[in-house]
Amino acid sequence: MYRKRWRALRRELEGSRAKAFVVQNPHNIRYLCCSHLYTAAPPTYLVISKDSGTTAITSWLESNRTRSECEVDRLSIWGNLPGKRADGKRAVLALKKALRELRAGSVLVDKKVDGLPGVRQKASGAVEKLRAVKDDSELALIRRAAAIADAGARELPEMLRHRPTELGVASELDYFLRSKGCQGVAFQTIVAAGPHSAFPHHDNQDFKIRDTSVICDFGVYVGGYCSDITRTFLVGKADRRLSEAYEAVAAAVRAGTALVRPGRPIREVDLACRAALRERRLEQYFVHSTGHGIGLEVHESPAAGPRSKDILRKGMVFTIEPGVYIPLLGGVRIENDVLVTATGAEVLTRSRF
Repeated sequence: MYRKRWRALRRELEGSRAKAFVVQNPHNIRYLCCSHLYTAAPPTYLVISKDSGTTAITSWLESNRTRSECEVDRLSIWGNLPGKRADGKRAVLALKKALRELRAGSVLVDKKVDGLPGVRQKASGAVEKLRAVKDDSELALIRRAAAIADAGARELPEMLRHRPTELGVASELDYFLRSKGCQGVAFQTIVAAGPHSAFPHHDNQDFKIRDTSVICDFGVYVGGYCSDITRTFLVGKADRRLSEAYEAVAAAVRAGTALVRPGRPIREVDLACRAALRERRLEQYFVHSTGHGIGLEVHESPAAGPRSKDILRKGMVFTIEPGVYIPLLGGVRIENDVLVTATGAEVLTRSRF
């Protein structure tokens, strides 16, 4: 799997004068040698040579983990510990040595590296482009992550039955998700009730939930890949305006999903969601983009916004999550994870909304 990805980057190198690709973004490094991890990858840099293998540059602290968990051809270690030899006291010095041995005076980089005088660097988005389209092994993991999130969503009505607090529901939900075998939660679980649900993001509080809307936004990691789901619940005697907002947001989700297919500009999905809310005179309360890609990160390519230039391709996975946020009253957001198929969309998060 990883060697196939390395070959793709070597093809990128063949079209340039660069002799190596230097990867610094920890999520890009995960993609190229240890994507099963959901924390930051242990190498500091990954060097993919045009014709002589792949080198991970890591510290003494992470050397055993890198050797055990990362698929690379060579290991270069940096650090300044007594009695231990290293390829450089600092990471960039070990990188300079590796590039000198490759006679690489010109490199492609995913992010500019400071401290490489005399080495020409050209920024490339090739890794991010590869990551945007998932292969079958990645999709299998995202499906499992989505299934665990769905299981949590189905438990939420019972968790909300007894007028609990935001903190109580979030804690119970996190425990449930971990009990299903995920590596961890994808981000801090959000349970936003009452006026707090009018905030797209919220820090959970000891706030009693009653007679209002409750936005529950959460996700998990499985095998290094994540899910991201939002469900909104109307608890007790919620204001009629929140019920109307719920129906509008549900209609927006369906409208956006109906437009998903390969070759279509993703901005059209966003605009369809906005049009559905405009019909109900609620567009002014939709204050963010419709969605974002998911995979190794909760937010990655493609971007589903009104000005996005991304084009949908088979194998992309992204969220569709329109929302309505009415100040001082409350809000509604519904979020699904959607796979672009050969003919349209497959919704991976299947719990009811």
